[in-house]
Amino acid sequence: MSAIFENVQVLGLLVQALGAALIGLLCLMLNRIVQMPALTAWWRGWLSLACALIALLIEQAVPATAVSTMPSYLFGEYLFACWIVEGCAHFADRRWPRALLRRILVPIAAAAIAIPQLIGYEFRAVFMVQSLVLASTFAAALIALAPAVRRDPSSCGLLAMRIALLVLVVTFLYYVPIFGANVLLGEPLPMTLLKLSSAVHLVCEFLLGFGGAVLVLEQSHRGLTARYQDLAANSAKYRIAAERDALTGVYNRHAFFQMLDTLSASDSPVHGCAA
Repeated sequence: MSAIFENVQVLGLLVQALGAALIGLLCLMLNRIVQMPALTAWWRGWLSLACALIALLIEQAVPATAVSTMPSYLFGEYLFACWIVEGCAHFADRRWPRALLRRILVPIAAAAIAIPQLIGYEFRAVFMVQSLVLASTFAAALIALAPAVRRDPSSCGLLAMRIALLVLVVTFLYYVPIFGANVLLGEPLPMTLLKLSSAVHLVCEFLLGFGGAVLVLEQSHRGLTARYQDLAANSAKYRIAAERDALTGVYNRHAFFQMLDTLSASDSPVHGCAA
């Protein structure tokens, strides 16, 4: 791999790790305000991705640590995959087994340890496998969001997430034959296209994270609007009950004094009498 690609790769990993950490912290802070299972899964997923990318950065800087850092990278990305799909499923009100992650945690860890030993600790070979895994992850998240699309087709946050997921699926599927040909056939890597596609999936991951935050804000706004409408309707109902006689429906003494207060507060003079 050329030195240019390594520099671009390290820079992209650093920006990705920082971006994933910021998105995870944003979802964590929102989750402190709005308690939602989707937000809980998303902040865990983004922080897992940040840890995975940090492990990969360490491996790139100190190749001798690959025995420990490469499985850590794979394990973190597998956790990211599980939690992102789980968050999308929760948001779309799909049924999700509570103990699913606990049941698959050991197989995930075993796969993270076994894959580098089977295909080698070189990043190109590992990334070829990871590209397929991530493409499948984003496709599963896109499918998991389908009920939410039918429920609220005009949501801006949902549209942003769907576009980001679709572009990420295409981008990571594009990586598979590129890196496969480089590893298996020794063909050179298309440097210009890799730089462009890395920037694209970096922007899409940011869009995916902030789209999820916008979704939560939209849902909270709808909930507050519904509560306000309920409060307004109840207030009008209780006011009518307080101002009118229950048997005859005529205004009572309380309503009379309310009218006097309103008239005295107005600027225009009022003349007349009351019997």
